[in-house]
Amino acid sequence: ERGAQGIRQAWGWDESRAKTHAARGAADTERDTERAEEGSVQDVQIAQALASMQVAQGEEMGGQKIDTTCVVCLAAPRLATIVHAETGHIACCMECARVLKARGDRCPVCRMEIDLVIQHFWA
Repeated sequence: ERGAQGIRQAWGWDESRAKTHAARGAADTERDTERAEEGSVQDVQIAQALASMQVAQGEEMGGQKIDTTCVVCLAAPRLATIVHAETGHIACCMECARVLKARGDRCPVCRMEIDLVIQHFWA
């Protein structure tokens, strides 16, 4: 917690920015749902299947609680994979992961150099 707080302060992150960041993610989800509702029946079925597969914050999986929020901003969902060598960590939202990569920072989980940032999709 203390480390994440220090990172947020270094980036000039405050509560209002965190709320805006989280709202942007929620707006993207809402927009995608609206598009599916406007689309064909198959689009709606796909959107419903994807929504049912998402792991909610704090949901139990295998007897353990899973936290799916970004380890940097603590607001947005983890949608980025930070790739290093032949491994990767799903620890950040896309915005924070891109900032880490652009600044030349290391993986917040293992401190390895970041080779690539990719967006992942639960399927």
